[in-house]
Amino acid sequence: MITAEAVRRGTNAGFGPAFRVELGSVAGDAVWAVIALTGGAILVQHRVTQLSLGLVGTFFLFYLSYQSLRDVLLARVPASNRDDSSGGFLTGMLLSLGNPFGIAFWLSVGSTAVSSRITHPQLVHYFVFFFTFMLGALAWCFFLAGLVAWGKRYINLPFIRWVNLACGLFLAGFGLQLSWSSLQMLLQLR
Repeated sequence: MITAEAVRRGTNAGFGPAFRVELGSVAGDAVWAVIALTGGAILVQHRVTQLSLGLVGTFFLFYLSYQSLRDVLLARVPASNRDDSSGGFLTGMLLSLGNPFGIAFWLSVGSTAVSSRITHPQLVHYFVFFFTFMLGALAWCFFLAGLVAWGKRYINLPFIRWVNLACGLFLAGFGLQLSWSSLQMLLQLR
């Protein structure tokens, strides 16, 4: 979902907007990682908290999908010179934080990755894992945004409309998936 939004923005407006969406996502992932790796995950393991995050995430995904599909129907491409200095970062961060399964990833993969290699991990081992993971994620931000910006010069309006359509449908699909998971959580609360 984050990559779809980064590609959509990057195709429309270049490197900066795509990079900011990806960078915001890394910031959101860092928040989840710190919560999980410091033991604060108990706070977000409650069903009500997960349900709240799921509902916010669902709404946000449907909103982004609506924006993409609206641009397709109106045959509109956002202006490349539009100032998107904070919106992309915030979008990426909200997409990451609005996904209640982000904490599950860090609780399962993050903790397990360190303890599977080191018998008695210390704080420094978790820090090294966190740092290298974030470094790799940052490298991905540059790569994806650069790839989209480089490819942007070879595309035309019909291609941008197809990208917006595909991204809009993917975002709607992720929204449906997250809303289904949230509905299942809600039914389990009863």
